[in-house]
Amino acid sequence: MGAALAGGVLAVGAANLARAAAVAPIAPGLAWAAGAAAALVGGGLVRVLPPARRSGGAAALLAAGVAAVALGQALAGAPAAVAIAAGLLALGGAAAAAMAPASAPARTHAAIAVGALAAAACANASHPGEETLLGAGVVAALLAAAACARVRGCTAGPRPTWRQGAVVAGTASALVAGAAWLGPWFDGLGVLVAAFASAAFASATATAAAGRPLPGVLALACALAVAQAGRPLAPALPGERVLAAVGPDAAVFVRSRHERQWRVGAAVREAVGPERATHSVAATIVRAATRAGDRVLVLGGSGRQAQACAAGGDRVVDVVDDRPHAALVRAAFAGDGPVAPLASDLPAGRALGVAAALGALPAGSRQAIVVGVLPTPGAAHLHIDVQRELARVAAGGLVLQPIAGDLDDVAAAAQLCAAAAAVFPWLAIVAVGDDAVLVGAATAWPWREVADWRDWSAEARWLAHAAHLGDAADLDAACLGVVDAGALPRALAAAPSTAGGMLAAVAVARPPATPRADSLFAAWTAQQAALAAARRRLAGLPDDADGRAEASALAARFLPIGAPCAELQVALAASGRDGVAFATPMAAARAAAALDPCWRRVAPAVLAWLPAAGDEVGALEDLAALPPPARLVEVAAGDDAHAVGLRVRFPSACAAAFVAALVSGPLPPPALQALRQLADPFVLREAAAALAPAGRLRELLGAWRGGLPMPPELVALAHGSGDDRRALAVALTGRREPTCALALAELLLADEADVRGIAAIALEHQFPGRVAYDPSGPLSERRAAAARVRSLHNRAP
Repeated sequence: MGAALAGGVLAVGAANLARAAAVAPIAPGLAWAAGAAAALVGGGLVRVLPPARRSGGAAALLAAGVAAVALGQALAGAPAAVAIAAGLLALGGAAAAAMAPASAPARTHAAIAVGALAAAACANASHPGEETLLGAGVVAALLAAAACARVRGCTAGPRPTWRQGAVVAGTASALVAGAAWLGPWFDGLGVLVAAFASAAFASATATAAAGRPLPGVLALACALAVAQAGRPLAPALPGERVLAAVGPDAAVFVRSRHERQWRVGAAVREAVGPERATHSVAATIVRAATRAGDRVLVLGGSGRQAQACAAGGDRVVDVVDDRPHAALVRAAFAGDGPVAPLASDLPAGRALGVAAALGALPAGSRQAIVVGVLPTPGAAHLHIDVQRELARVAAGGLVLQPIAGDLDDVAAAAQLCAAAAAVFPWLAIVAVGDDAVLVGAATAWPWREVADWRDWSAEARWLAHAAHLGDAADLDAACLGVVDAGALPRALAAAPSTAGGMLAAVAVARPPATPRADSLFAAWTAQQAALAAARRRLAGLPDDADGRAEASALAARFLPIGAPCAELQVALAASGRDGVAFATPMAAARAAAALDPCWRRVAPAVLAWLPAAGDEVGALEDLAALPPPARLVEVAAGDDAHAVGLRVRFPSACAAAFVAALVSGPLPPPALQALRQLADPFVLREAAAALAPAGRLRELLGAWRGGLPMPPELVALAHGSGDDRRALAVALTGRREPTCALALAELLLADEADVRGIAAIALEHQFPGRVAYDPSGPLSERRAAAARVRSLHNRAP
């Protein structure tokens, strides 16, 4: 019974140990080779102990192995490798002591130790690939060696022959190889085959080693426990949720960022979320660089990159899966939240692999190629020969390869840059926040010569808006620079700590261009910098009356744009210097949880007093897909946590829905207020295009938030009816944007005296003390004042 208990615990520990070995960022072949050697040593250690102490030694090794397994799962890199080796050493020794008789020689213990390791490897072989085939061959050799081991000095039961052991080992090896290939497509069948393979091998090993039937029965229970315990992949960090898992591949939902990540072990190969612009940036560049009817190739990924490139429906997009079981993970990426929708419209790929797909295409057959995955250790596109194939297939076109500055392995990202720079004569880096895209081509691509983006379809324009790009000038401004292949080794030698820092080091910076007043990219960049500064300031405030008052004042500055982060939402509940708060504590806590359900883990001291909102489940935690635009207009308007979460996490989709609703008639006040929060130069331009045909441009004034440049379309109101001029004059009061000057000059000459009076107030705010104007003065003086305003506008930078 003690041997049975030890065998069962051993099996569970070995399964988890194999899972830790798969997650740790070390080579699979080296991990199994080191594990086999450690198991041999472990078996020998137990044999060295006196017979009376072998049971205690086995128990101690078993306990040490379980502890090492737990440590290996919690660590990464070299510490994980050390823990894995220690766990294999201890578990191998415990297996040898539990399953071999006391009189068995040292090689018997060693054979059983290797057998236990191989059985764990068999049951955990769950995905196809070169490493699986290599592992299956190594395991088969270990199976044959262990099953054919003969025991001397053991008289219990008949001894199997070498031929019998080889037949059983070969059968088990064939079953293991079949399970490795069937597992990804037939999950239950693959586990069942792996379990029986492990059972067959373990039975053969135990019978060959000890000549007893009991170890064979124990091995069957061990194999079933291994197959069950080794399957699920648990999240690596707090605040994450597994959406789908197939072997080492997993779709994980990061609750703090409302982001889905496709991970292979510990490496993130794709990230999709509101704070990620990689897919939309690449799709926007593809749209700008190609024409209707061009063919675009997307290599790998969940299908979200292909879906973005297909926006508008006039490009032909081909998808190639670089992992055969991508379809099983793709469903988790089809929606907008952590709940997978019932049906997926993501493009299906062909399971060819990157090298095979490129090799089958003629030169210049694709006008653009987009790599759909991030650079991870071992990825195919990190190699220079694959880069040459990319350049060959896209000859005359662009090759786009994404890099996430905060997620990618720095060494892998540097390897990608070096390989791409060695192949492409022109390699540029386009960066939007933490997301970047390497753009490779045979010659420099003229960013500013792209046709007017206003001719694009609405879907394509809003996709560019999601990337914070409003036109070709914004795309040019987002370009960090080009990569100098000659200076690349010296730049990489600086060893930056992040992939983003590495990109900044290798890019040959260009002279910064002066942003236009209506630049969408410049406005978003400034807003992100202000939010980052506000977070830093909140983190340094003390938890006292003055600190809370300053936090409240800081959050009030961002109220016009909806206080778009969890910390600012919480700060709205802090009492100001007048003792009044902008929100109740419970409403603020719920809104913060909608944006980041894990915000309490990193809450600043000045905000830690806020009470918990129930179980801290965010309002978007049960979201599968965004509702249709008509319904989104209703649910995204208002001050409840659900509406706040939708507007902050999906600003482009919400703004597009509000703008589309303008065509049908005026928006209700809550929806208009929500549109005002989401407004930027692009949104105002789209809203003006929806309102102008119906002669309702005056409604655009309600969405024109302070601090934004004046939409050029509003100048037409200065020449409209008296009510139009009156509304425009009121809207100009208090504004200091230089873009308002031309409209203000027109209002100074209005026929209506009350309009001129309001314009005089606006003039004093715009140019205090610089323009003499009397609204009731002679027309000549009013014309002189208007000319003075126009001249000041023309001299403005």
